[in-house]
Amino acid sequence: MPRVDKIKVGLIDDHDLLRSGLTKLFSGSKDYIVTLEAANGSDLIDKLRNTAKKDLPGLVFLDIRMPKMDGFDTLVWLKENYPSIKVIILTMYDADLTVVKMVRIGADGYLLKNVSPEELFTAANTVMKDGSYYPDWVTKKIIDSIRNTSSTKGSSNDEAKILFSERELEIIKLVCSELTIKEIANKLYLSERTIDGYIQSLLQKLKVNSRVGLVIYALKNNIVDFSML
Repeated sequence: MPRVDKIKVGLIDDHDLLRSGLTKLFSGSKDYIVTLEAANGSDLIDKLRNTAKKDLPGLVFLDIRMPKMDGFDTLVWLKENYPSIKVIILTMYDADLTVVKMVRIGADGYLLKNVSPEELFTAANTVMKDGSYYPDWVTKKIIDSIRNTSSTKGSSNDEAKILFSERELEIIKLVCSELTIKEIANKLYLSERTIDGYIQSLLQKLKVNSRVGLVIYALKNNIVDFSML
């Protein structure tokens, strides 16, 4: 059988015990291996700058409250400098503003530290395969936040100027229905690479960082009737 390389994982948390526990957990996985640990964002930056491109982690688990450089600033830096690295927030904080802010910045997943090992791996697998993972409680916070914002502010003039082709609208609707890229490709009789190209183009067009950002935009601007999905 051909050799399959494990996905490299980074752990950014100021608690040594937690990092040690996660490293031990991932050591028993056939798909993942921890190759980088950092105590805060500043520590992470130093280590990434001294890491060869081929050795960069494909996925990192990021805490929010850390000394020197917290999770908010670290996520912004990662998305600007290493956009290919997937980021799952792993924290104790579930306040509405915190969750929504991290998602808007570009977090690819959000978990609490009391999560089960099973869900931790489910989140990792889903993020690496489909791009994002948000538990139902996170999705509810996001939707509630956008509904509240929309009811008080409405759509901006900039948003109203954005025009979409029929194919783009079709793909936005399918992304909002939570189908995977493969399922969307099969439904539209297109290749997965073509669908991914459309999605990446839409992300740039709307200036959002993830598929959930695309869903947020569709909800806020009434592009998709979510009651029909």
